[in-house]
Amino acid sequence: MERGIHTFRDDEEIERGSGISPQLLKSIKESRFCVIVFSKGYFHSTWCLDELVKITEFVKENEQTMIPIFYHVDPSDIRKQTRSFEEAFVNLEKQNEDQARGGEMP
Repeated sequence: MERGIHTFRDDEEIERGSGISPQLLKSIKESRFCVIVFSKGYFHSTWCLDELVKITEFVKENEQTMIPIFYHVDPSDIRKQTRSFEEAFVNLEKQNEDQARGGEMP
């Protein structure tokens, strides 16, 4: 078995509205560690939030370790959902409600 650190970074141009690539999902699921870099714009990206949900699911299922890095953000702003993070979470909640209503319509 080969040992070492293998990294995966999905740095292809991501189209708005596209889902998480199967290759990225596979890499996340097979990882022992998931490093998440939280930046000021992170929570304004639904793609990043979708990815975070998947990472969180895999971490719980596979007992992986998630390592958060806070890049120019205060961890308490994320935890307490204050400052720009409050706005991002409100917008995300509104988008989820809009999608749920749209999914129920014929």
